[in-house]
Amino acid sequence: MSKERNVELDIMKFWGILLVVLGHITNMYTPSGLIHPIIMPEWVAYISYFIYQFHMPLFVFVSGCVYAYQCEVLSRKSSFIGLIKKKSVRLLIPYFFFGILLVAFMMCLGLRDGAWSYLYEGIILSKDSRHLWYVLMLFEVFLLFWIIDHGVRKLRLPKWSLIFIAFLLFILANKIPYIFQLNNVFRYFFWFSCGYVFMLYKEVAIKMSNFVFLGGILVIGMLYQHQFFLRIPLISTMIAIAGILFFYHLSVNCKAIVNSKLYCLISNNSFGIYLYHVFVVYLWFYLIKDVTVPAYIMCLLSFVVSLFLSVILTQLTRKLGLGFIIGER
Repeated sequence: MSKERNVELDIMKFWGILLVVLGHITNMYTPSGLIHPIIMPEWVAYISYFIYQFHMPLFVFVSGCVYAYQCEVLSRKSSFIGLIKKKSVRLLIPYFFFGILLVAFMMCLGLRDGAWSYLYEGIILSKDSRHLWYVLMLFEVFLLFWIIDHGVRKLRLPKWSLIFIAFLLFILANKIPYIFQLNNVFRYFFWFSCGYVFMLYKEVAIKMSNFVFLGGILVIGMLYQHQFFLRIPLISTMIAIAGILFFYHLSVNCKAIVNSKLYCLISNNSFGIYLYHVFVVYLWFYLIKDVTVPAYIMCLLSFVVSLFLSVILTQLTRKLGLGFIIGER
């Protein structure tokens, strides 16, 4: 592996995309799922609640780590305009392409009323952009981070001060209107900053966060024992940190996985999988919603079908010369 890549971060993204796909599948067994199977055991819903505690913080944390690696290790700092251009290609084009041509089309087929109103409210204002909320949010997080980091550099503040600024924004997130994903920008900016600072002070950060990891594991055990999840910010944050640290250590200690064909197949198509898999999941559950199959079989089958159909669609997109719609130049 060349210096251009960081193996452990690539492996973390590998685990992250698997968790995202599994999370969206198990979410169908919760009240928030769009299409409900006939058999809905409670244990599947608990798996969904558990995954949702940390899988998106993990994804954004890794993005912050990768950005720090590019800026601080590879010295690839961009100007603000350069960053906008780069991330527009990587994130904005996929957001609007999939949002307008696929998400809006799918949601208006019996799931939402009024095509134009959904297109404006759901996609343009991003009030109901489904899984694409992450894509727009991440684009805005990159821009916000550049601005704040630029200010930190000008004021000659230590890099770890980014965490305190991010925490203040995290606290204010609930007061931000739910439009253009601005509230999620404030919320997930914290995890992006954690990833960035983690890469700068990795050894110290791991030692300092061990108690949070152990505390998070303890809380997870208590929540499963009582079979419910508390919506308390401190507990949720602790669980998210525990989950992130677990998958970091797992990634560090399983680097041999990069030699497997399955890893390469998923890792090389991870963003395409993210963009496509929700459509596959919705279509799959729509087709089999009246089938009475045990939930564990249905989840496993749904996971395999969704994952590999998304890979096929991603590779087909490249072969058709349409890589730009999945953020590739």
